[in-house]
Amino acid sequence: MSAASSPNPRAAAGQAQQAVNRVEQIANQLNVSPFTLKVGAGAVAGAVVSTAVLGKKANFPVEAPPKNTAETLPVFEEGEIVYTADPAAEVKLHPAKAGPASLQAAPAETIIDIIGRIEAKSPNVLCLSVERPCPKNDGQGALSLPPEKWTSWTWKEFIEDSKLAAKAFMELGMAHFGSVTCFGVNAPEWHLSAIGSILAGGKVAGIYPSDTVEHCIFKNKCAGATVAIVETCEKAKMVLDNIAQLPRMKAVVVFDPEAKFEEVTSGAGCKYMRWDTMMKWAKTLKNQDAELKQRMNKIRPGHAMNVVYTSGTTGNPKGVMLSQDNSWSTCAIFLKPVTQDLTPPHRILSYLPLPHVTGFLADIALPMWLTANSQPTSIYFARPYDLKESTIGSRLLTVRPTIFVAVPRVYEKIAEKLKAVAATVTGPMKAISTWAKAKNSEHMGMRQFGKGNGEYPANFTPANFVMGKVRQKLGLDQAQCLISGAAPITMETLDYFGSLGLMILELYGMSESTGPTTLNTLRTVKWGTIGYAPQGVEVGVFNTMDPKNPMQWVKPCADLSAPSEQEQGELCFRGRHIMMGYLANPDLGEEHMAEVKKKNKEALVPGGWMLSGDKACMDKDGFFRITGRYKELIITAGGENVAPVPIEDWLKSNYTAISNVMMVGDKKKYNVILVTLKTKGATGELPGGDELDGEALKIAPGVTSLAQAMKDDRVLKYIQGAVDAVNKEPKIVISNACKVQFFRILPRDFSIQTEEFTPTLKLKRSVAVEIWKDYIDQMYQ
Repeated sequence: MSAASSPNPRAAAGQAQQAVNRVEQIANQLNVSPFTLKVGAGAVAGAVVSTAVLGKKANFPVEAPPKNTAETLPVFEEGEIVYTADPAAEVKLHPAKAGPASLQAAPAETIIDIIGRIEAKSPNVLCLSVERPCPKNDGQGALSLPPEKWTSWTWKEFIEDSKLAAKAFMELGMAHFGSVTCFGVNAPEWHLSAIGSILAGGKVAGIYPSDTVEHCIFKNKCAGATVAIVETCEKAKMVLDNIAQLPRMKAVVVFDPEAKFEEVTSGAGCKYMRWDTMMKWAKTLKNQDAELKQRMNKIRPGHAMNVVYTSGTTGNPKGVMLSQDNSWSTCAIFLKPVTQDLTPPHRILSYLPLPHVTGFLADIALPMWLTANSQPTSIYFARPYDLKESTIGSRLLTVRPTIFVAVPRVYEKIAEKLKAVAATVTGPMKAISTWAKAKNSEHMGMRQFGKGNGEYPANFTPANFVMGKVRQKLGLDQAQCLISGAAPITMETLDYFGSLGLMILELYGMSESTGPTTLNTLRTVKWGTIGYAPQGVEVGVFNTMDPKNPMQWVKPCADLSAPSEQEQGELCFRGRHIMMGYLANPDLGEEHMAEVKKKNKEALVPGGWMLSGDKACMDKDGFFRITGRYKELIITAGGENVAPVPIEDWLKSNYTAISNVMMVGDKKKYNVILVTLKTKGATGELPGGDELDGEALKIAPGVTSLAQAMKDDRVLKYIQGAVDAVNKEPKIVISNACKVQFFRILPRDFSIQTEEFTPTLKLKRSVAVEIWKDYIDQMYQ
């Protein structure tokens, strides 16, 4: 290369600074004129922005968490037993006397009230929309069909079809308080079956598409299902081949219109049909009109409407019964504060599994509640392969959701792709991007409770405009609310999206609490926490380990990031959102009945408190942070308690070539970790292959496979450096007993398919220990 063509770092840096200075100059003129800036091939353009917007005024002024009073808290009698295992029971409600959880603010409603208001206010608004037939992945991004080619339902059509499904279920033998199961991917038929079963006076129970035969049969039997709605003929065969174990099952219905319908021996008395066939037949069932009306009139707020099966990290999953009031009061008490600053109409992308409480709440209950309360909402379905094959971005670009709910892994995947693209940007555009991210990050910092009042920093508008182009390319430019749930999200992910101008709100909860229990909102947020308890919900940190005083309140901590052992305890809560109880079915025998009774008694103590099993702390402002899980605590051979999750999360956040980490050390003299690296095709559902991906490719140039990485000194040095670094973090590794001594890199990633993860990507530690026993044993020899 000649001297004339050699890059001059000082000159390049000077050009970059000039570009940033030019943007700063433009920003100062924005209140009076349009602006256009060209840098290389890129262009930044905008329009007139008022002086008010450019000033220090906040878009969402920061508010302190609301305080509860005796009047705003739910009312429980001392020693009251609040659970039931009976699916036909009508449970007692526990409203507050005043405030958001009172009957005045959140009436005791049923689905009949909700659909009545929808029919009156928004009958012709788009309800559901799906690509039919579903295009195959073309390998070019799997771009969406034009909107006019999607198959759609208005809210009026959706309600009418739900009633048809209800009549079919009754004719097929579904009794009052009976059940329908849904076994398959998110689809309009899932929604129609859910609402149809509820209108017929019963409940829906979801089965994950990835569930084994054993779990499928157990859930159908536990729910006492009369009708199984399944996605494919293969899933139908899983049910029909085991029909002898399901004495209540009357029909199996396949909903995928593209399924190659094959005759399967259906067993005595069990029908087998397509969804379309069932719906056409339902139109002829005039004899069921009066019965449907009677059942709808008998629905009460305390009746069950949904059974959510826990992920089942050990043993059989538990069936969490959620009532009408659980669902609709949760929307009013929890989701109203989150959505109150949003502007309708809303669009939601349905892709999170509907058997999970988050999917059911976000994709079914919330859209219905919003539409019934004058915020029309439409649901669009992702393609079945979108998460597995990383094509969800194409659906985001088409739908442009206004409310987006995701698990942390989805946000992490988006961030990884963006960072890979950003690494290729150089020169002035790199400088502008870095400057714009810094401005957005500064604004996000000012929106954190205790750090500002949501003010805009100087020259925020052009910076936000630059990042707006990134949001547009993501399909999140119209997203007014981004929510993360179902698992902890890292600060790194929150910070990164914040630099793009996207505020992610973390919510915490359980299946047993109808989803949320604490929340962050656009006005009250503190990153690194699970948020606060809204008015009308009582949440506390208790010392539940003392048998003499098992519900002793733990005092607030001085520093949420480094609480002492005395400042931590079990997170417990009570309110209208707490489940009816775990479902028991006599068909499963006396041992099952006794076990469910024991589980109910352990989870819901007298007085209505739900014991979460999560270890937590709370600060003086009312924000909570999860510090571990009691069932996951490692108890070393020396008797010390070690929380593995903070150590695992720190390693993944700070050493981004790492995909997953599992710490082991129970009853051992020291702790070790199993490490997986990022590989292509690893989605959480699938383990991926041998080819390294993303940051893992940067550790050692030339090392492109896991097989190579497991033996390469540079890769081993990288992981050893991570171990050494976390061992020096006093807020994470709080004692010598917590230190990691050895590690092993595994030959593949964890996944649902290989059984280290539950369907909601929770780590099944005991299962993983068995799978990787040989690798673990090597570290203790």
